[in-house]
Amino acid sequence: ATGWIASEFALRPHPFYLGVGYVVVGGLLSLLLVRETHYHAKHEADEKHEESEPLSPREVVIRTSFTDPDLSSVSQAGMVNNLNDGMAWGLFPLVFAAAGLSVAQIGWLAAVYPAVWGIGQLFTGAWSDRVGRKWLVVTGMWIQAAGITVIAFGSGFWTYVGGAALLGLGTAFVYPTLLAAIGDVAHPSW
Repeated sequence: ATGWIASEFALRPHPFYLGVGYVVVGGLLSLLLVRETHYHAKHEADEKHEESEPLSPREVVIRTSFTDPDLSSVSQAGMVNNLNDGMAWGLFPLVFAAAGLSVAQIGWLAAVYPAVWGIGQLFTGAWSDRVGRKWLVVTGMWIQAAGITVIAFGSGFWTYVGGAALLGLGTAFVYPTLLAAIGDVAHPSW
């Protein structure tokens, strides 16, 4: 929608009005409809007695980044996933503009990635509960790599759509699965 607005009116400030509207609506929905989960985490932490003393934030960072192999590998995969996300939002629009695509086409391409990701993760998160985490993360990272490769070496709008869809699909495999993998290992008090 913002790509269409930008192509019809101007890059500034018109597309930002839609973003401000989304923020207001999202904030109101969160305020009115989303329940606080702190009490659920506290209840779960009270039921898990194996963690006798709470860890300091520094100890959590050290364990997550260096000493616990499960948490460390999940953190590394998450960093790569975030790098891919940064490329999708920051670098790819420049690549698309340099390829001569219109602002509206760039807007569509910017929408394909999160649409595939957002819809896909509704299924892959629950799927990882049934089939395990590791192979979904590994497969998702390879699908992301394929999407980046298609965009890097491809040309034309429809090729870029395919690359963005692959990147979104890979992220749908990886993102909710990494969050669940952290929850599998980390104590709720962290």
